[in-house]
Amino acid sequence: METAIPPDVGAGNASAAAAGPGSPTVMRIVICTILFLVTFITIVGNIIVLAAFVIEKKLRTNFTIYIANLAVTDVSVAVFAMWFYTCDVLLGYWPFGQFLCGVWIFFDYGMTFASVFTLVAISVDRMWSVMWSLHYRNHNNRKKVALSLVVVWVAVLVVWLPSCIYDRIKWSEPRVCKWEPSNNREFVVFVAIIGHHTPCIILLVCYVKIFLAMQRRTRSVKPGEAANVRSAAASVSAATKSMTIQDSSSSAAVVVGGGGGGGVSTVSQPAPKADSDSRMDKEKKIFVTLSYIIFSYLACWVPFHIVFDVSAVRPDLVPDVVYTITFWLTYFNSTLNPFLYAYSSKEFRSVFIKVIKCACCRKKVY
Repeated sequence: METAIPPDVGAGNASAAAAGPGSPTVMRIVICTILFLVTFITIVGNIIVLAAFVIEKKLRTNFTIYIANLAVTDVSVAVFAMWFYTCDVLLGYWPFGQFLCGVWIFFDYGMTFASVFTLVAISVDRMWSVMWSLHYRNHNNRKKVALSLVVVWVAVLVVWLPSCIYDRIKWSEPRVCKWEPSNNREFVVFVAIIGHHTPCIILLVCYVKIFLAMQRRTRSVKPGEAANVRSAAASVSAATKSMTIQDSSSSAAVVVGGGGGGGVSTVSQPAPKADSDSRMDKEKKIFVTLSYIIFSYLACWVPFHIVFDVSAVRPDLVPDVVYTITFWLTYFNSTLNPFLYAYSSKEFRSVFIKVIKCACCRKKVY
């Protein structure tokens, strides 16, 4: 990505030639202080996500494996992209040399693609789970999740590494670090279609299908049916506690004294239905978290996709300030994600609080 800074704010890569390096202005220092703070919050927030995943065993589900991968990409964005960018803004030029420039450009775009490809994997996984739940339970496992993440990272290398290397060889300049879309038009179409627009379309299609499937499933459950199932399960549990049942010939039924004629009645275990109800509740919770993640991504990234496409064809139509705002909006998505996990999921929230308390207790000890 090009580091475009409005000329009145200070010299970034887009205006380094015009403004040149110099002592940081007050406005530049204020902006960089905010950017460093956002970077710090992004790093800490996503490290807490990863710590929660490692510490709390109940969070290690297929869905949270994908979330952990998103946290890895967001930490990488903060460390290798946001921090370098902020230093560049503060100084008014790129001081880290061409090798680190290449590293920065690779992580800047590459982690973006890793994030969106992970979101695609999550969406496909959720659609599979909701629409073909029996097949999903019988065939999905950790190996398939791991394989899908390997595909994600290989796709990142295929989509971005060639264009990154080509740009660094052809357009490298001293004290300037940028990937200019108008200079790389032979790659822009491929990058835009494979890395931006196609994943967004897949996300939206999967999301709509998931939403409609869950609506149909909700309508298929009669009002009060789930409560009746839970009530029946509770009644059977109470009966088994009050009686000693010795029936080695059958484990599928519970013999309960009573019945109209003083005999016995056989109550079938409602566990399968109760289990189905529990799975539905779990799917709804995951869907809520997924909704926040996807809509946050779209809100933060679609404006930049538009600006990126326009700047590839007519860079003169995109003011520096517009490019800068949409550029940092994409970074801000990495800052938001940990808060979205905590806000949308009670399980995540409780574990986050636990991790923070543990960290504070250790500081007091030392």
